[in-house]
Amino acid sequence: MISVIIITFNESDRIEATLRSISWCEDVVVVDSGSTDGTQAIAERMGARVVYREFTGYGEQKQFACKLAAHPWILSLDADEVVSKELSLEIQFAVKGESNSAYQIPRRFRFLGRTFTHGRSSVDYPTRLFRSGHAEFNSALVHESVVVEGDISRLQGEMLHDSYRNLHHYFEKFNEYTSAAADQMIMNGVRRSVLFTVLSMPLYFIKHYFIGGHILNGKEGLLWSLLSSLYPVVKVAKAETRMKSKPRP
Repeated sequence: MISVIIITFNESDRIEATLRSISWCEDVVVVDSGSTDGTQAIAERMGARVVYREFTGYGEQKQFACKLAAHPWILSLDADEVVSKELSLEIQFAVKGESNSAYQIPRRFRFLGRTFTHGRSSVDYPTRLFRSGHAEFNSALVHESVVVEGDISRLQGEMLHDSYRNLHHYFEKFNEYTSAAADQMIMNGVRRSVLFTVLSMPLYFIKHYFIGGHILNGKEGLLWSLLSSLYPVVKVAKAETRMKSKPRP
């Protein structure tokens, strides 16, 4: 009744924990974009169907995976997410109903070994469980989302999101995401002032650290707020640089 889809690239150190957390699911599809660390072999050993696809953006990659699902309900996970036992039982019960097209799932954030229990971004509610034919991923290069036709409800059980192995990995993803976000801005015809964005950094920090509540998440909350304040600056600067470097017709 449920197919799980996961997109991967060099996730050998954590894909096993993700797959173990959904061992109750009969159909698991892993779409890999060319891992060189043995991710595919681990996934296959644990019973997943592994398919190669060149990476063209998060939205398109996940929508491709959805088309490979064998069952009417699809649970979309990232390789750095682990489903709790409570959530597993809740998911299996939810898909027996007929009233909803999709469900949002609470996702608890971890950063540098600390589980964030305070602040607005300590938990978010992405739509990750949906009925095939009633929902699909948009084509966003980054920060993709599910577009749903029909009613959406919210589950209570959480999944744990441990997105960054360390600071080195954080900056690798930071560079990847800001580049993709800059490309998305250009595609959408969005222009923003680099100077204004830089001058807004203190406001971004206040928003994350004080208003957003990360002051209660210790030194990790402080560091996360600082880095989050830098993100829009780098994104806008990359977009502006790329626009200026384009040859004029």
